[in-house]
Amino acid sequence: MSATDGISPVNYTTTESGHNDGVYHTHTQGNGYNISAEYGLSKRLGIGISLTRDVYEIPGANYVDPGEENYYKYNMTDIDFFSPSHSDIKSTANQYTVEASYHYLMAKKWDLSAYAGAGLATVAITGVTSMKQNYDYHAIGGVAKVGSKVRYCITKRVGVSWTLSAFALDASPEAGKCNYGSAVNEGSAFTTKISGFSTELGLTVRFF
Repeated sequence: MSATDGISPVNYTTTESGHNDGVYHTHTQGNGYNISAEYGLSKRLGIGISLTRDVYEIPGANYVDPGEENYYKYNMTDIDFFSPSHSDIKSTANQYTVEASYHYLMAKKWDLSAYAGAGLATVAITGVTSMKQNYDYHAIGGVAKVGSKVRYCITKRVGVSWTLSAFALDASPEAGKCNYGSAVNEGSAFTTKISGFSTELGLTVRFF
């Protein structure tokens, strides 16, 4: 079992259905953590489950300059309506995956493996717009990832783990779960795609 913390430089894209110019794209970095567990099927092969959570900051909408990119249509922070600047939106992405691993190098202290996984992804934003109205965005979809893990054993049971992975997720809003003020589905036209890399460092514990 491993618990790691790290960063994720990604391409973050939202697409508004029905609008040819409604595609907004930025490069940003997520900060988050991963918890994973693996069961050995043989000396080289293993299967496991993983939970990853990352928080990304993306540009908020600007009411003073309507032409500015606004990834989810509304500014998600409670700022001055007449302010010429925008504030960032905090978007939380969760990944729930099943992963298959192959341990290609195993030594007394070192364990190097490659893995591939797929599963469920969610994206959520909850906040207050600059018009002082509540806004909730919840999207659900899928994620695929590949990567490599390096483990170094400090003791027989405890070690250090480093992971480098590439992933891509695509999430669409859940029906009836995108609310702006009293209006339902105001932001439901926006799908979210996140793709990039993740690097994490943490601790690993072996139980058997």
